[in-house]
Amino acid sequence: MLLEEFKHIYGYDPDAELDDGGSSEIIQQIKADKTLVETRSRSIKSSLIKDLSGLFQPQGDTYLAYVEAIGSWYTNLHPDQKILTADWQSPSSRALLEAVQKLQDVEKTFLEVIPAAYGFKPGKGG
Repeated sequence: MLLEEFKHIYGYDPDAELDDGGSSEIIQQIKADKTLVETRSRSIKSSLIKDLSGLFQPQGDTYLAYVEAIGSWYTNLHPDQKILTADWQSPSSRALLEAVQKLQDVEKTFLEVIPAAYGFKPGKGG
């Protein structure tokens, strides 16, 4: 069934028998598509990191500038704003503060740690 789907996707009759040339062509097309998907994935991640880091007003467009800007933002918060157990903290703000305190990898923090935090709901104010 999967082979028939591949045949159809890459322009072959799903019911037709493939010779070695047809099989090789499909394999090459799959490899090219895999490379395209991986490249696009890296591009999307990079764009997300740049956009999210921009919220912290970095002084440059480098990973180090992002880390420094996020660290500076946290350092400059009023001590009361850092209290994780305060009633006015939302689950989203708590997730952000907890992650920023332990920031080591900007990509992992923004794309894995914060979204996986309990109660984190982006764009919902919650």
